[in-house]
Amino acid sequence: MTAREGNLEAPTRHPVDWKNPDFYDEAKCFVEMERIFDICHGCRRCVSLCQSFPNLFDRSTPPTTARCTA
Repeated sequence: MTAREGNLEAPTRHPVDWKNPDFYDEAKCFVEMERIFDICHGCRRCVSLCQSFPNLFDRSTPPTTARCTA
C-alpha cells in the first residue's frame, strides 16, 4: 500500500545520524534549516493548526515590510 497525503497513519520516523560529524556542522545546519523553511513557507497548509507558524513568519519578516490586509 502506498502512502497517500492526508492519511491517518503514523508518520515514518527516520533515524537521526547524530554520530556523524556533519550533524554538528553549522553551515550544513543552516542550509537544511533554509530548505525546510522554504518548504513550509511555500506550503502553509498547517499554519492554522499551530500558533508556532504565525510566530515564525512574524519574526522572519522585517517590521517595516508592508502587509496586505483583506
